[in-house]
Amino acid sequence: MKLALPPQFVLFDTEYTAWEGSMERKWSNPGEYREVIQFGAVKMNLETLVEECAFSMLVRPVKNPELSAYITTLTGITQEDVDTKGVPLAQAMSGFAEFIGELTVFSYGHDAAIVEENCRLIGIPYPFKHEQFLDIRPVIDPLLEELGIDPTPYTSGTLIQAFNTAPGARAHDAVNDMRNLLDVLRELRAR
Repeated sequence: MKLALPPQFVLFDTEYTAWEGSMERKWSNPGEYREVIQFGAVKMNLETLVEECAFSMLVRPVKNPELSAYITTLTGITQEDVDTKGVPLAQAMSGFAEFIGELTVFSYGHDAAIVEENCRLIGIPYPFKHEQFLDIRPVIDPLLEELGIDPTPYTSGTLIQAFNTAPGARAHDAVNDMRNLLDVLRELRAR
């Protein structure tokens, strides 16, 4: 299958604070904010679909500095991880901006909107060009549907399971999720 993607691009994901049931509630309980706790990305070229390099950075949340047991279990990111390895959001965005340069950045959904929401939440400028960030689902969902695969029950980190291959890397780690999504692109190209 032909993938309508640029010659070189980045796959990007975030992990952010959550609590039991917060997704279903759309983070509507008092004090529930989707604060980024991890940026993850892989850079590749379309010709080879080989990971050229990866980016991972933990972020210290501001509004909810204590992680819930739910998000720790889901992501494997611990309180100690964000306390000792986490950086302020502005620093993470600066590192990410350097990593992506001028390349087109795809996420499985609208992760850039989450980052922009975080900037508003803590009162810092959003440093990225909106047109640089795209949702990859309009590119791959029609291809999945041609194969009889309904993508709706999957996340970026679990979509590889629809191909009945090895389960991929641990889901809900931003870099692993993008490596799993890269495996999906390889599967699509192979068919």
